[in-house]
Amino acid sequence: MPQFIFILEAGTYYFGYIENISSVTIKYVLERIIDTSVDIYNTLVADPNYIGYDLGSEVRYNNGLCDNYTITEGFTRNMYVMVEDRNTQSISRLDYDWYSSNDDIAIVTSYGTVLAKNVDTNIEVKIYAMLKEDTSIV
Repeated sequence: MPQFIFILEAGTYYFGYIENISSVTIKYVLERIIDTSVDIYNTLVADPNYIGYDLGSEVRYNNGLCDNYTITEGFTRNMYVMVEDRNTQSISRLDYDWYSSNDDIAIVTSYGTVLAKNVDTNIEVKIYAMLKEDTSIV
């Protein structure tokens, strides 16, 4: 199956297939790459090993390691946003909208808590946090 990669400029795009008389199926995958200047050591930290941060059940009940991004089905990990300057950039998880790249594998709450669902094999899922006040910061 042929694959094409395009880097799109800012704007509105409409995807479709006109006069599809052969009943061809097209699968679109869009990945949004946004301002990475906020990134300090990957920005999102899972269950950080610092005093004062709540930990998910992967760490508290399943002997999971802090500062690690693996999670066992049925358990949770708490995600935190780390920034360069805490005085000017928000670290509150409530200031962000949270997204999972695959809700069938892992869901994330509006507070940044990730829950792993049942799977047959190990699967990678990306978790995103988008700043509500400035959606260019992901």
